[in-house]
Amino acid sequence: MTHTPMPWKIDPSWDILGNTSAGNGIICEVVHGDFFAPGEAEANARLIAQAPAMLALLKKFPGFTDDATVGDAWADKVRAVIKEVEGK
Repeated sequence: MTHTPMPWKIDPSWDILGNTSAGNGIICEVVHGDFFAPGEAEANARLIAQAPAMLALLKKFPGFTDDATVGDAWADKVRAVIKEVEGK
């Protein structure tokens, strides 16, 4: 993977921190305050912080490419999302 390795953590100001190539640092600054409804910045931060874990799980999902019960259309959508995330 070319993204900053896991784990990504949320600091008290809702920024996303991780072990960047320059050391532990900010991966993403989550905008908050009057721009968002109450709880929205926190929800955005939680979603962003779990993005690498979600990608890893998608890539390991049992049989998404070879299990007919999953369905080709769904498998195609999963592959498309993974390609988008990986910039392919």
